[in-house]
Amino acid sequence: MKPNENQHYRDILFQHFEKKKIRNSRYSLRAFARDLEVPVSRLSDVFTGKKSPSLPMATHLALKMGLGTLQKDLFITSIQLEKEKIQARKSLVEKRLELIQKKVQSQWTLEHFELVSKWLDHAICVAISLDKPPKTPEQLAQMFGVDVAEVNASLEKLLAQNDIVETADGWMATEATSTTPDDKPSLAIRQFHSEILTKAKASLANDPMEVRDFTSIIFSVNTQELPILKKRIAEMRDQLMMEFGSTKDCDAVYDLSLVLFPISEIKENK
Repeated sequence: MKPNENQHYRDILFQHFEKKKIRNSRYSLRAFARDLEVPVSRLSDVFTGKKSPSLPMATHLALKMGLGTLQKDLFITSIQLEKEKIQARKSLVEKRLELIQKKVQSQWTLEHFELVSKWLDHAICVAISLDKPPKTPEQLAQMFGVDVAEVNASLEKLLAQNDIVETADGWMATEATSTTPDDKPSLAIRQFHSEILTKAKASLANDPMEVRDFTSIIFSVNTQELPILKKRIAEMRDQLMMEFGSTKDCDAVYDLSLVLFPISEIKENK
């Protein structure tokens, strides 16, 4: 049975089942149901399109398959779309699913990110997409206050990874934006954020308030609600990108860093 266009949850289930079968040719649907801790008859109905999972079952399946944040959102939201009957709500779910799809499609692997993990690499990808982009390494170096040699090194990496392509009039980014998996630890990602924090400190010291905004608030948090809090931050970030990051006549490159971290010791819940 070929999954319908919006039934991404079936695609994800098929993919996980096929991975299991590649490792073990004798792996069966019954074994898959056992590993997912669901009745095989119910899983068969989902596979054949007779039924879709309930939302509690969707959360359970996502957990058992070990889905990352974006894939989990894609999995559950596509089920919500199939179940929603009220058109107004269905339209909202469709918009959310479309946003998730775009993020999934533009998400780099950690291996890719580690090859182009410097702040300058990402800044160049954005700069060459400006309304009036810099067209030479010298112009890029002047824009970001770095040596031309650093720019050339970044350009070489970006071209090699096909993140940008050379044109008769400069360069062009192959994707508007690219994100990294946000649920996997990585030294390269830590170093990237460390570089960004260093740039932020320099901006705080040198840039006038008219061109920057630094806001901080210290508040109490129930650590059990941290996943919800982080999700709200991600939604706010995505909304800002949709509203301001795709407008025409952009003339500068900015970084938005939302920092959430504990300043008290975290006690283990018993």
